[in-house]
Amino acid sequence: HASQGKLNPNQHHSPFTIHHSPFTILEITMKTWQCIVCGFIYDEEAGLPEEGIKAGTRWEDIPADWACPECGVGKADFEMVELA
Repeated sequence: HASQGKLNPNQHHSPFTIHHSPFTILEITMKTWQCIVCGFIYDEEAGLPEEGIKAGTRWEDIPADWACPECGVGKADFEMVELA
């Protein structure tokens, strides 16, 4: 069949088409935080699974007693950074 493998043009404009959404998970402004002492980077999108912090965990949702895995300082010694 010549039509096999082609998309039905009527499906292209379905309201349920996810890939045409203006919102992607990346646009929910995931932030990056850097330890001002040692330079360790915490990326909210990636999380720190080895520290028990799953991907997508916001900085404010990390426990207050959490410490930098590299140098041991607390959350107060991290600042938000804009990574290009």
